[in-house]
Amino acid sequence: MKNLRPYQQAALDAINKNLPKTNKQVVVMPTGSGKSIVFCHLIKQRKHLGKILLLAHRSELLTQPAEKLLEIDPTLDIQIEMAEQKAEPTADVVIASVPTLGRTNSERIKKFDPNHFRTIIGDEFHHFSSTTNKNILRYFGVLKKESDWNKDCLLVGFTATPRRADNQHLNEVADEIVYRYDIKDAMQEGYLARVRAYRVDTTTSIDNVGATSEDFVQHELADAINNRERNELIVKTYQEQFSGKQVVVFAVDVQHAKDLEKLFQEKGVKAIEIDGTTPKDLRKQMLRDYSEKNTNVIVNVGVMTEGIDIQQLTLCF
Repeated sequence: MKNLRPYQQAALDAINKNLPKTNKQVVVMPTGSGKSIVFCHLIKQRKHLGKILLLAHRSELLTQPAEKLLEIDPTLDIQIEMAEQKAEPTADVVIASVPTLGRTNSERIKKFDPNHFRTIIGDEFHHFSSTTNKNILRYFGVLKKESDWNKDCLLVGFTATPRRADNQHLNEVADEIVYRYDIKDAMQEGYLARVRAYRVDTTTSIDNVGATSEDFVQHELADAINNRERNELIVKTYQEQFSGKQVVVFAVDVQHAKDLEKLFQEKGVKAIEIDGTTPKDLRKQMLRDYSEKNTNVIVNVGVMTEGIDIQQLTLCF
């Protein structure tokens, strides 16, 4: 079994130390520090207590932990509950899609007996104060105050961003953050690369773009920034600063992403576009090609924001 880094072991120790006090915990660790390694080892520790449910929101966040878990403990029966994939109630570990289990009046959740589960792990836990997530926590008896009968079940959430922009607070579903590892410490200790930022000035103005409490108004922002001059500057910056390196480009909407993909390709750069409408199998193949360095640029809309497991990466916004 691969040795844990000191901060990863400290996170595990903090979970176990605080368990007598609270069974609703949060662990905060920065992106790239190995949150999934920590909860995979937690699963190995607690498998003898009862069944384990791992919850995530996207397919990449379900399949990657399954692969890591089998490396850490090949004896586990791990099954996925998502779309056409269906887990048997006999599985040791159920890795489930929140949209699949959590939609109102879901029939698929009813095959799992809450009394058989002793550990529930939430990946990207900052989402868990939403209604869909609360439906799952309520069913398994670990929803704080509202349905809180399953006292023998540990709920622990992992996130890099415990604060939400929509003012929905994690204290609605958890009692306390039991461990926090700061991104500055991770960089100083050599576990994460230091951030190097490049500023590129454009002539595009967003002064007339409206804003909500969370972000810019998307369609207004897209209308403002999706223009040929600005897009060409993005491609030119890549060619001058990052040529040959692997880059993720975050676009405002699907049309913006497709326009950028086309422009990269026109300039001879191997680029692909991924958005929420990209078929799952095709998305999986695209990410595999990218990991194997057959593609230089991924232009995406809201897909590459969580669960990226790629070692060499330059981010371009």
